[in-house]
Amino acid sequence: MPKNKKTFIPLIATMTMPIFGIISCGNNDDFSRNNDQKNGEQIYKSNELFVNKLNNERLEISDNTISKIKEFAFDNIIKKQDDETINIEELPKSVIILNSQGFYENKKVTWNLIDNTKAFDGLEIFGNVEDKPELKAKTIIITSNQTNQDISDSILLDDFLKINIQKSTRDGSNSGSNLNNLLDRSDSSESTGSMWHNWWVFGKKQNNNIIFNSETFLNINKLEVIFGNPGDAKISNKVPKEIRIKYSDDGVNLKEVKNQNLITAEELGEFGKHHTWNGSSKVFSINFSPIKTKWINFTWVAPQNNNNQDLAIAITDMKWFGKISQNKKEDININSEIELINFENKNFILNSNNQTFKVNNLPNDISIKSKSTFVQKEEIFSNENTKIYKLISNNDLNIKNVYTLIFKKENE
Repeated sequence: MPKNKKTFIPLIATMTMPIFGIISCGNNDDFSRNNDQKNGEQIYKSNELFVNKLNNERLEISDNTISKIKEFAFDNIIKKQDDETINIEELPKSVIILNSQGFYENKKVTWNLIDNTKAFDGLEIFGNVEDKPELKAKTIIITSNQTNQDISDSILLDDFLKINIQKSTRDGSNSGSNLNNLLDRSDSSESTGSMWHNWWVFGKKQNNNIIFNSETFLNINKLEVIFGNPGDAKISNKVPKEIRIKYSDDGVNLKEVKNQNLITAEELGEFGKHHTWNGSSKVFSINFSPIKTKWINFTWVAPQNNNNQDLAIAITDMKWFGKISQNKKEDININSEIELINFENKNFILNSNNQTFKVNNLPNDISIKSKSTFVQKEEIFSNENTKIYKLISNNDLNIKNVYTLIFKKENE
């Protein structure tokens, strides 16, 4: 906006600006190939969970000069091989938008894709957003060449797995012991604050199954699990009698993994103490022969007290690990961080995902240094005294990191 031009902007009392979030946007959000999902009702759950997370982690900024902001849709990334055919099923069924009130929404999208379109690096595919004719969704194709090499290194699979609440135990649901805590990516993911337990079934018949599933097949070969010790006599401070890891092609018929290194209490060993968190056990690393599956089941046999009563257990964290590819190694960029920005010929390190800068003059533009695959930059608000950017950095897996940068003149 030119400095010599006055613009009237309606006043509001408070403008809510979301802070940030980490997202796992799979290249295909369609979970509907199993019997539990009909008419596409569950297709959008992945994005909806992230939208809720972003809106719950927002920061309220009181600014009487800020009114309606620019709406935009998040871009998406899909990695393909050069000249590989792109199928409409691979494109996200929904996109996330920032609305004019500063809140995030999940919207269905219809893609404009010509049949038999071949992938090339930088190809942009556009789509129409439901109820938002003025917005355009965009998926960007990035390409790379695979080479025949060894199996890729194991990576953390939190961003690909979810806990299937319907199929898993309900024994911890009486008072807010949330199974979703076990895939918590917060800084305290191994602390007692993320604990799940089944205290209510001490001495009773227990359903000792926690089931995870993914929208796509994953190669999995390792579990790291940490047990909790809250100091209650009904909750064991010993490891389970047995731990079995099973998997399934259909979510119903289970098979045991092969060559599981830790099964019995004797093999698991002492409960131990966590290296950081009080009230948590040591980390138990359970390895097994690689499996390729969408469904994986963690099941255990409860330890018992001296009266032969089945004890409850507590779990503070579970981390699954696996391979990107069992046959080929591909260079995968998993970095979704922005290192620094530059304006007024100065570099500024981003220490958080929400920062305010006091400046003499509002920047005409900012440059960005990042090792991520792609950074989407949106100027969502500007007047003579304030300018606000949203930066969304994406890695090869379409995992996003969202930043809010607010620039204010010194005299404001």
